[in-house]
Amino acid sequence: MADKSYEPQLPSASDGRGDLTSEQQDTAKLLEELLGNTVADRYVDFCKLSAGTLGLRVSSPIAAHALREMDSIFRETLEEFASVNPVPSEAELEKQNAAAEALRKLGYDEDAIARSVGRLQPQDSHKAAIKKIVAWLGLAEDGDIAKSWLAVSRADQKAHERKFNRKLRVDDEFREQWAQPFDMVIRGVAAALQAKYAVLIMRAGNLAQMKDTAAGLSAFEKQNVGAMTVQWHFYRSIEGARVVA
Repeated sequence: MADKSYEPQLPSASDGRGDLTSEQQDTAKLLEELLGNTVADRYVDFCKLSAGTLGLRVSSPIAAHALREMDSIFRETLEEFASVNPVPSEAELEKQNAAAEALRKLGYDEDAIARSVGRLQPQDSHKAAIKKIVAWLGLAEDGDIAKSWLAVSRADQKAHERKFNRKLRVDDEFREQWAQPFDMVIRGVAAALQAKYAVLIMRAGNLAQMKDTAAGLSAFEKQNVGAMTVQWHFYRSIEGARVVA
């Protein structure tokens, strides 16, 4: 008989938040509720690295990488709901299909073809995507949150910094220029997302009702929304759809 005295627990984003400010702890909790641990954990790591208290000797590039990762997953998660990327026209779809067929004849595998065709999809610029997201959330496109988000999106400069005549530790300048503005962006966007949360639930339900169950599951997994409420609604709905079918 299995020993039931020990039951492994999944890690939670609430673990190890004691050294975050009370405001950051509230933000992490909100992110966990809205988008799940995947996003909340990245935010917690970003806060800890930006505090500069982990004893790392080269900490600013690592903190900047954490900022970029948080920015990327945060933005990509919201792009789907804000309908950021334009829908390809019939002519564009025909070109993509022709390109896929040409690559197939040259002997490329399907994964390589999918990646190549994906690059042909119409994409908004980073700047345009951020503006569409804040507009969808009901925030001003020229407001402080939008301006700060656009500014910190250039953190790749800091992430790849390789100066040999100065220490690359997180300092007050890093916190002022990068960490604090981005922290404000995360808090502001998360707060605004609360009013739009029904859209996330509705989207999960729509994907669950797709006739092509595999396609619906794939699309849902790409959304990066690991919140228990959304997950529960999706899997309950997709099971219900199977019973009806």
